[in-house]
Amino acid sequence: MMNSEDTKRIPFLISITGHRDILPDHENRLIQEIQQIIREIKQRVPDTPLVILSALAEGADMLAAKAAIEEKIQLHVILPYDQNTYMDSFDDKSNIEVFNDLIERSSRKDTLACASSDKKNCYKNLGQHLADHCNILIALWDGNSSSKEGGTSWVVTYKKEGKKGNQFAHCDGNAVYHIHTPRRSNPVIDDPFAVEKNFLGTMDEKEFFDSFSNINQINCEMASKITFEATLSEYINYFDRVAVKNQKAHDIVLVTIVVLVWCGIVSLEILHNFQAEKFLWGYGSAILLAYGIHHFWAKRSAVQNRFIYSRGIAEALRIQDQWKKNAILETAVADHYLENHGNAFVWIRNLLKNIEYQVTGQPSGNDINRLKTDWFDEQIRYFDHAIESRTRKLHRLEIVERLFYTIGLVATAIMFACFFVEELHLNIGLNHQFVSMILHKSIFVSGVFLLTAAFIDEKYIKMKGYKEEIVNFRIMRPIFINAKKLLEAASTEGEKKSVIFDLGIKALEENSKWLVSHDKRRLKPGFE
Repeated sequence: MMNSEDTKRIPFLISITGHRDILPDHENRLIQEIQQIIREIKQRVPDTPLVILSALAEGADMLAAKAAIEEKIQLHVILPYDQNTYMDSFDDKSNIEVFNDLIERSSRKDTLACASSDKKNCYKNLGQHLADHCNILIALWDGNSSSKEGGTSWVVTYKKEGKKGNQFAHCDGNAVYHIHTPRRSNPVIDDPFAVEKNFLGTMDEKEFFDSFSNINQINCEMASKITFEATLSEYINYFDRVAVKNQKAHDIVLVTIVVLVWCGIVSLEILHNFQAEKFLWGYGSAILLAYGIHHFWAKRSAVQNRFIYSRGIAEALRIQDQWKKNAILETAVADHYLENHGNAFVWIRNLLKNIEYQVTGQPSGNDINRLKTDWFDEQIRYFDHAIESRTRKLHRLEIVERLFYTIGLVATAIMFACFFVEELHLNIGLNHQFVSMILHKSIFVSGVFLLTAAFIDEKYIKMKGYKEEIVNFRIMRPIFINAKKLLEAASTEGEKKSVIFDLGIKALEENSKWLVSHDKRRLKPGFE
């Protein structure tokens, strides 16, 4: 049903909700409709493994599970409470055999922490869990509204309206596919079996699937490099490696652009003074062509974009890892990261949400001492090193910028002096030809050096974002130091969790600012 890579690549998640009392004559038709939806999604994201999340209740849940198995995609079973009590709730006991067979053929089974004695609350939790952890919710629903918590109508409404107090968490980047489904208690409905697609928030269907193209591209690249288990720490390491690799490539891009521009200007200067025009025209054209090809490659390969996004993803996952290790399971970074920055970053939030689901259920530890060493102390050391390193690099670049700017100004002053000598026909003991040569050279030098100074200031320093990073690190360093003190002073588990959670929220906020500021300066298009 799946290969070993499917458990490591980032999945596309599809949850199922629907009626239990499906008419037997409609079952095959509904399975076909679900299969058609699965095939359409496969075409849109061919390198991304699809996962169906189903509670395997009688009716719609079982039909979707059968469709998943026939389409050879992963089936994950989510039970609202313990399995034996759950099977006792089946009206048709013959479905127990079907249930057990589907369980055996599933890729994963999770049981929510809920006492079966409180079934009403358990089904509400199940509905929320399915809605919270999917990209598309498929609802086999007759369309009639109901306030029954955990029922099909309630789950659809919850998915559309989102978490109370954080509606954004369920808007852009999510969808509800409503299959108009007759049922025993309501066999006659309008337009039966029609599929109504609702893309939430401000996105249409194209924008929705375009937002998953980056995740699909990451999965495509990841497919040939997967050598790790699907854990948060391994995902963090992977995106850290991608960020470092592309940061180096981005530096090479910027330096190469400067070199090519310089070579082009110098070639034009040589062309002006010598007569090898054919060779030099060819050389100058080659320089311009090389610049164009290099700039096009830089945009297409999107090394800067991969660096920015991979680093942001790694930092967000690092916070998720710390929350998980300290049993802060009520929320996910996807609900807080980049939440005020629109559709451009929907794909990052979906990636984080889907990775968080992928690793749910893995062991977590609650070692506060290790937390202080692995996260707090490590981050403080990183901030110290980064502030010193960025400040030193920025200082060097500013010295170079000022040097080039000074040379450019001196050359400009010489240029104006020579210009006045020629215009006023002043006799200063120099022949006209020499003054003209000095004038020309000063024009060339002032232009080259002033343009280079402007490039260093406007392009290199700003694209590297040294100034913003130094400010960001100086903000975060004392926050981590203070959080460490608060953690050491905390006397209860609740107080400790509160410190870790609040620190995570602040870190996500600052990292969001860093990512957005760098995104504004990135080369476009590519890896949008």
